[in-house]
Amino acid sequence: MCLVCGSNDHKATLFGGYAYSGRKYDIVRCRACGFMFLDPVPAAEVLDDIYKSDEYFSDYFIPGSDRLGYCEGAYERNAHHSRCLAALKRFREAGVLLDIGCAGGGFLIQAKNAGYGVAGVEPNNRMAAAARRATRAQVLEGNFKQGMFPAKSLDIVHLGDVLEHMPEPAAALCEISNILKDDGLLALEQPMTYNASLFNAFLSGQMLLKRNKYSDAAPAHLWEFNPATLRRFLEKNGFKVIWSEVYENKAKPLFVYKDATIKNRVARAIKNMSAGCSNSRLFRKAELGDRMLAICRKTSGLTKPRIAFVHPDLRVGGAETNRLNVLRYMDRRKYDITVCCLTQKGNIADQVEALGYRVDCLNVSDRAYDVRTTAALYRYFRKNRFTIVHTCLSNTNLHGRIAAKLAGVPVIIGEDQSEYERYNPSLGFIFKPLNRALAGFTDRIIVCSEKTGDVIARSERIPRDKFLTLHNVIDTESFRPRRSPDEVRRELGLAQTDIVIGYVASLAGRKGHTYLLQAFKMLSTVHANLKLVLVGDGPLKKSLEGWTVENGLEKKVIFTGQRMDVADILSIMTVFVSPALFEAFGIVLIEAMFMGLPCVAFRVGGIPEVIEDGRTGVLVTPGDTIALATAIQDLMDSPQKAQEYGRAGRARVTGRFSADTYARRLGSLYEELVRKRSYETVR
Repeated sequence: MCLVCGSNDHKATLFGGYAYSGRKYDIVRCRACGFMFLDPVPAAEVLDDIYKSDEYFSDYFIPGSDRLGYCEGAYERNAHHSRCLAALKRFREAGVLLDIGCAGGGFLIQAKNAGYGVAGVEPNNRMAAAARRATRAQVLEGNFKQGMFPAKSLDIVHLGDVLEHMPEPAAALCEISNILKDDGLLALEQPMTYNASLFNAFLSGQMLLKRNKYSDAAPAHLWEFNPATLRRFLEKNGFKVIWSEVYENKAKPLFVYKDATIKNRVARAIKNMSAGCSNSRLFRKAELGDRMLAICRKTSGLTKPRIAFVHPDLRVGGAETNRLNVLRYMDRRKYDITVCCLTQKGNIADQVEALGYRVDCLNVSDRAYDVRTTAALYRYFRKNRFTIVHTCLSNTNLHGRIAAKLAGVPVIIGEDQSEYERYNPSLGFIFKPLNRALAGFTDRIIVCSEKTGDVIARSERIPRDKFLTLHNVIDTESFRPRRSPDEVRRELGLAQTDIVIGYVASLAGRKGHTYLLQAFKMLSTVHANLKLVLVGDGPLKKSLEGWTVENGLEKKVIFTGQRMDVADILSIMTVFVSPALFEAFGIVLIEAMFMGLPCVAFRVGGIPEVIEDGRTGVLVTPGDTIALATAIQDLMDSPQKAQEYGRAGRARVTGRFSADTYARRLGSLYEELVRKRSYETVR
């Protein structure tokens, strides 16, 4: 794939390539933007063999390089470095400078003499040691990578004939941006071997006459930039060129050539003639030379990854509420975020749009077998060229990840909110191997609890380290009652003396309402003023209401339907109860805890990761109605214990389940994965 424009359409050039260590590496040109590069890129071990070898700095690099000031020796004689430092002085007189690929320290010596504090990185051990001796500065051995230097610790980074050798130059620029201060500069000395010039035309003519166009030498460059592709690549990866010049080298001294043949003498003469033409006033603006100096500044807007959150819809639900809460705290200076719905938008979408985010709806099915949904998402991802696609919930994960892979999205993240009801169990023989295959190209699978990750990993045989647990959260800043408890009681027809216990969940079988109703029936015989408030709607509403009538509890049990004012309802409760038989996490539990309520719940799924038994609430055996009633009774009879549980629960939510914490962790994940994928945004 082309680093500059993302195209996969390229053609071989007449310059052939390299036949090195038993493999051919072609020099190809992108048909879309003209960028030239090696295809394939040599493997890491091949590059290490080249660049860490001492031979690279002797016979292969440039014979007599010490006499030219590249390595050890006459440092001040390197005209390229002097030219670069003179340009750098225009923008920064002093500061801490890092030279990546510093060889024997030639540039570092000149920079130090010019008044800069210096440090270096060099993969060749002998050269790194030489640079340390020459500069008495920090010179790290090894390839430049993330974590070598603290964030925002450097004023200048210098790449002198290095960018074209980096196996992942976009990732390197990303890390360079990270370690540079906000006003930091990148200084580039960039060779342009195949840029338009008289000498390049001479080289082309030579290649036409060659039968074997493959050199057995090590590849000289991995990437061949010209001024246009270099600027475009830098801007794509967070740097804007603020000053540049393109010039052409004069021929190197004759001692560089192993044999002073007539052919080499003719080549030198043509090279000098080309340099004279390219460096003349008439041709300078045409940028015809074979070398570019560029001083670049960090930018912000150009580096924003484009993120798409994909949901089936944004109706009221746990996953949807969690997304809304987190979006309030995402750093919009870093990310360009869009939310995409498959089937419809919903109430949560209105709130997301009110925050200033765009919400798109494709109006397609979210059924697993509907390939039209995959096709629609593929077109949507291709059109919008997202850097990250983050899908949520089972069928959306299926369609979204396939479409993102086909569209060439660099970073793909799936999110599972439950290990339950992910698909019809009878179709597990299809979906388990399918999900396992999808996990192979998914960068990370986010789960809402450790238990959920354990179950899915074991069931579908996916490596456990593919999962990241991010517990669901609430927005502790905005989750507040809007009305007084008295107003809420009056609305629901409750007296001031009524004791209220309650539950917030969809009226569905797995939520266990029947166990709570049975426990409530036992408790109501002891407490005449006890009331039960059930918030939510669902398929079991009529049968549950019928049960209360049959048991004479219709005046004691209040069905509110779906509500958006959950904090208001929680404010009138004494104990919150969750009798769910299957619950991956339970956002409503942390809402109740944040409101200072002691909680009673069945010990299922991820609930033990939310409620600390005996400290913030009570956990009982699933399906044990008597134990459920006993736990509720104990908290009603012990107001002091209930208050202690409530205070501890609120503190736990504030410390561990707040939306701002989640947003920071999610942002860190994005930065890690984008850096890894080198911002290869789809074109």
